[in-house]
Amino acid sequence: MSDYMDGKAIRKLMFGTPAYKAITLNGTAVYFRVYTGLVAVTAIIGKVTTEAVGATTLVITHVPTAGATIPVAASLDVDPATVGSYITVPLLGTSATLYNASTAGLSQTAKMFLPVGAMTFTFGAASGAASWTVFYVPIEDGAYVRAATA
Repeated sequence: MSDYMDGKAIRKLMFGTPAYKAITLNGTAVYFRVYTGLVAVTAIIGKVTTEAVGATTLVITHVPTAGATIPVAASLDVDPATVGSYITVPLLGTSATLYNASTAGLSQTAKMFLPVGAMTFTFGAASGAASWTVFYVPIEDGAYVRAATA
């Protein structure tokens, strides 16, 4: 018997199920949605695919179908968001996002429980793009996260 586990199985054990979305780094839009019930978001990470020029801020909120808006990440200027840079969200609501040029590194220490609703990303850049992944574990049977459609 082998001690080997493939990367996909290990990631699922550690972080849960992923949802993916390619996003431009400007404007405000719903990019992910929580369906059916409560989920524990275990990680949110973005990889810059097109450099963002100038101030590049990011704020993430979750708007549930019932109840008050939930802050997911406070604003951080990630300029320069160069191609290949990673941006992570500490999931502490009042904490700013982190990126690999920050002195704090790429930490991911908390989980955030989110009910049914829409995860809104607000970017303050004029250009740029990133591929984002939200990892989650369903807390209620049937709950899941998907990338929002236009």
